[in-house]
Parts: sequence; C-alpha cells; structure tokens
Amino acid sequence: EFIHSSTPHPSFWEHFGQSLAALHRHRHHQYGLHFDNYIGSLPQHNAYLEDGLQFFIERRLKAQAGLALYENKISPQLYERINQLAEKLGDLLPPEPPALLHGDLWSGNFMVNHQGQATIIDPATYFGNREAEIAFTQLFGGFDQRFYQAYQAENPLTPGFDERKDIYNLYPLLVHVNLFGSGYLSGVERTLSKYLG
Repeated sequence: EFIHSSTPHPSFWEHFGQSLAALHRHRHHQYGLHFDNYIGSLPQHNAYLEDGLQFFIERRLKAQAGLALYENKISPQLYERINQLAEKLGDLLPPEPPALLHGDLWSGNFMVNHQGQATIIDPATYFGNREAEIAFTQLFGGFDQRFYQAYQAENPLTPGFDERKDIYNLYPLLVHVNLFGSGYLSGVERTLSKYLG
C-alpha cells in the first residue's frame, strides 16, 4: 500500500506513543506467532512458548547468537558469555504478558502519513515482551521524549526499565552483527560486560 507522506501534526509524537500503547494492549496467551517471519532479511523464529523468558532466550538471543557463531561472526567465547547472561535473566527481567509487537520498530520503520500521524512499516510482528519494543526504539534514537511520555501515560512500564533495556537490545544488536558484521560487536560486548562484569 502506497503511503502519501506529509509533515508531522503538532501532536504527532503524543499520538504515536498512544497508538503504540494501544497496539501493546492486544494480548495473547502465549509468546510468539503462528508462523515464522523475517527481521530484516533474516528468518525470525516465532514458534509459540508459554514462558516469555524462555521465548526471549531461545527464539531471540540463542537463535541469533547461534547463527552468528555458525557464520564465524562471533567467537565461541562470546557465544558462551551470551549463554551465561541467559542463565541470569530470570533474576533481571520481570514477567510481562505477551503483547502484540511491531517487532522491528526503529526510526526507519515509521512514516508520517497524509494526516500528519505515524504509520509503521516493515513489521516483524509477534507477541512478546513490550519492553523489548520500547528498548529498541532507544537503541539508535530518533524518537522524541513526547513519544515516551505519552506511552507511559497510557501503558506504564515496570519501574527499572532503564536498567533492563540493554538486555533486550542484545537481540537487535546480534541481528545487526549477522546482517552487517563486526561493527556492532562492541555493543554486544558492552552489554555483556555491564551485566556479567
């Protein structure tokens, strides 16, 4: 579908934050999706799991880390450190019900439509932890603080999110390692050092 782009409405960021909060209120009883899809050009495995932590570990972190190891884009030592962090995540991440996510929400995946509001494009949809979605919007920037304020007013995050967001961003960082190479390894290594020492 062709989207006629325009200039942002004065309430663009507030409306965008409210709309994402509304999307995240769509829930499922399991994490995943009934079919696999893609994150960029990479397969994204979505087979349902009832445990959100295991879904994030198995379908997100280990899937991308395993691919990176197989393609010699990360070392066995780095792969092992990712596994070590995975073992600690039960103590670091609070439970969240499975919410409908865009799945690849960064500043390149939204447009300003003809009404001056946000239209999101190129989804990698699944039901998952909404904190992962908000974390990804902060990884590369491009979202105004009014977006986050409006989201928080509609659908508040569990306190301590800022201390957890780098964990969720290991997934898109590993995706970027697999797609674009070693330039993103430093972000992976910084995150592992932050939580493992």
